Amino acid sequence: MDEKNVRERHAKAHNDEQAVLWARDKQNYENEENRLNSKIKQINVENASFLKQQVGEKESKAAQKKMNRQEFQLNKPLLREI
Repeated sequence: MDEKNVRERHAKAHNDEQAVLWARDKQNYENEENRLNSKIKQINVENASFLKQQVGEKESKAAQKKMNRQEFQLNKPLLREI
């Protein structure tokens, strides 16, 4: 009977130790996921900013000069579609 109680205590202690390790692993995983998500968001913000800058530059160039006749003929189907 005493051996059984000792084994149960050891098993419970082992389970408690595993629970602590799993909780730590879960916390580490969540921290890493949050770090990666914030890094991805930051990269997306930088990319969006760069694309907006490019669009602004293109719009300012487009406002400064018109398409020549040949360029207009090439883009005519696209312009109709738009």
